Amino acid sequence: MSIINRITELPLVASATEAIPTYYAQVKEASPMFTSVASYTEAAAAKTQEIVAPTANKVVANERVQKVDALLVSYFTAAVERFPMLNSTTEDVVAVYNSTVKSIAEKKDTCMTYLSENRDVLLKRFNDFFNAKKDELNAKKDELNAKKDEMTEQMKTQYNNASEKVNNQYVVASEKVNEQYVAASEKVSEQYVQASEIATQQYKNITDQATPYVEQATEIATKQYNNIAEHATPYVEQIKEKTTPYVEEIKARTSPIVEYAQKTYEQVSTSA
Repeated sequence: MSIINRITELPLVASATEAIPTYYAQVKEASPMFTSVASYTEAAAAKTQEIVAPTANKVVANERVQKVDALLVSYFTAAVERFPMLNSTTEDVVAVYNSTVKSIAEKKDTCMTYLSENRDVLLKRFNDFFNAKKDELNAKKDELNAKKDEMTEQMKTQYNNASEKVNNQYVVASEKVNEQYVAASEKVSEQYVQASEIATQQYKNITDQATPYVEQATEIATKQYNNIAEHATPYVEQIKEKTTPYVEEIKARTSPIVEYAQKTYEQVSTSA
């Protein structure tokens, strides 16, 4: 495939490919175990290549695979143009890497030397910068405090004005309420007087209308009482006649007891 050929043609890959057999031979000859493993691996790889080769050739000959290969080649060409280091050999890359590391180390040493030599100057600059910022912050703080005091005074003034306004409105409202209360009281008093007069007149009318009925009821009650008294008098006389003997008998029986009690009381009183 074209893409594989292009990759292997790169100086970086070609130089690495040339170096690999040398390192591989050194590793293979380093130990009998490595030699046997490497030989077995080589035989397996050769057998695999022999088996896969026919199928691989068919795949490579496929039109779609060729289109993909062409597309990959175009992308690869663009990548090589963008990264020129891919056209360098392994030795060049290692040399650039070592040069870069050395340059970084030199710059590091230069920076450390500069910092060591100019430590006091840098600290002074930092302190000056810090103090300047500190003074600036203090100035802003004082400015904010001044604004705070000013706003506080304004708020106090507004509060006092609002309080005075509310008090004035309260006084006006109180006066209006008192006036309305007085007016309502007078109106209620007038209505009460009118209602009292109306009630008195109605009571008088009712009394005048009820007087004849009361007199009639009184006459009727008097007549009924007299009738009852007339009918009850004979019964009362009969009861009195029947109870008189019993009363006399009770008096006769209790008289000795009463006399004895009186004498006993007189004796006790005399002894005392």
